[in-house]
Amino acid sequence: MLKSFHGRTIAMITATGQDKVKVGFEPLPAGFAHVPFNDIDAVKKAINEKTIAIMLEPIQCEGGINIPSVEYMKALRALCDEKRPGPYIR
Repeated sequence: MLKSFHGRTIAMITATGQDKVKVGFEPLPAGFAHVPFNDIDAVKKAINEKTIAIMLEPIQCEGGINIPSVEYMKALRALCDEKRPGPYIR
């Protein structure tokens, strides 16, 4: 998600949706897509046959205090359930 922060390892810097933390670490691994936080339509549009996960902070703090709607979180859960390739344990 845009404005996210996931950590300081190279993979997590790449996953982070803030360009400012990536400066000086290029080239970064490919494969992460970033979409606006709290926008389920953007998430749906970003999913393709290569998608293996949806990664987010339920409450963003590093990029500002961003709290998702309950409807967004429920829609993400439903989308993951719909797209999952097989059984899993919750």
